[in-house]
Amino acid sequence: MEEKDKIYYIGFNANNAICNENFFEGSITLYPNREKGNIYYSDTIIKDTKSNQFMENYQKYIHDTALKIQNSHPEARFLCFNPKIKKMCSELYDIKIIDDSMEKLTDFFNNKYETRKYVKDIIPILDYIWLDGKDIAYQKLKKQLNADMFVIQGIRGAGGDNTFLIRSEEEMEQLIDREEGFYCVSRYTKNTPLNATLVVGESDILFFPISAQLILLENHKFKYYGGDFSFAQELPADVIERVKEYSYQIGRKVQADGYRGIIGIDLILEENQHISFMEINPRFQSSSFLINLYLEKLYHTCLAEQHYLALTGKKLMDISYFSIHHSFLNCNREKSFDEYQDFELILNGYFEDNVSSNYRKVFPHSILKESSFERT
Repeated sequence: MEEKDKIYYIGFNANNAICNENFFEGSITLYPNREKGNIYYSDTIIKDTKSNQFMENYQKYIHDTALKIQNSHPEARFLCFNPKIKKMCSELYDIKIIDDSMEKLTDFFNNKYETRKYVKDIIPILDYIWLDGKDIAYQKLKKQLNADMFVIQGIRGAGGDNTFLIRSEEEMEQLIDREEGFYCVSRYTKNTPLNATLVVGESDILFFPISAQLILLENHKFKYYGGDFSFAQELPADVIERVKEYSYQIGRKVQADGYRGIIGIDLILEENQHISFMEINPRFQSSSFLINLYLEKLYHTCLAEQHYLALTGKKLMDISYFSIHHSFLNCNREKSFDEYQDFELILNGYFEDNVSSNYRKVFPHSILKESSFERT
């Protein structure tokens, strides 16, 4: 990063997955976050943050605050990650926003149907059937897929919010919205879900340690709760090498198509050691904060800085592949997942007693081995 650059983060919320104090000069956020240089809109919870009026008020606040910073520091530039914030800031023409010009690409990668077609010729994908919600029939699927249990996913959705396990005709009628549009249907097989993080630059790509995703089946939905890097580091060497190879293949393809910055790739490892592609996440992920902790310690940098370098066409730092020997769980309450011991508790956000506050429990070992999370 050049000496003259002063980078500020703009978003709704900031936490240590994104707003690294050693990189950003400060941040403009909805609520306070206890980080260096943070300027916030409200120290009380706002009930309706989706209304047009709130968005207008918050946009004006961002504009006025950023303009004051800019007037005091002409070298200041502003970086946004959240799609809604990006759109909001794109209308603020007198603010020096770092433009990534990737709205169409990120929207494309958020579409599961499009991304599976996008990668099918370069890496293995699961056998899927794409059906309109109106055409999904349990008995017909049993014959087509030769299975009694199916995983049904909407085209969009994160953290398992739109991914269902269906085991009967009654469950299908209860859970599937026939008017939702297209769904991806596959037979359910026991698997270990894996995630890889990359930063895609102009001419280089950084690949970071993979994690096993901690996913529980709750109310017929596969819900994401955290990541286990320690477990993933102990996978067979040939599995890790294939994950690297597939990830780099996707990285090179998105790089050629103009994508720059951080990106996540979800894969599944089946019992026969077969690895299949699941989806692309063109954003910072829940596991980013643990990668950051290691980057700060080993290389005195962070994902946000490497993301910035990629967006601005600068060379990424030369970072060797390293191992992460921790796992973590996201918790709404401090008492969540009390059955797992020996952890460091991290509070993200400001409102300690509010259910929307996010705690993380970080463990110096693998917890996937001793749990009921999805795995082969």
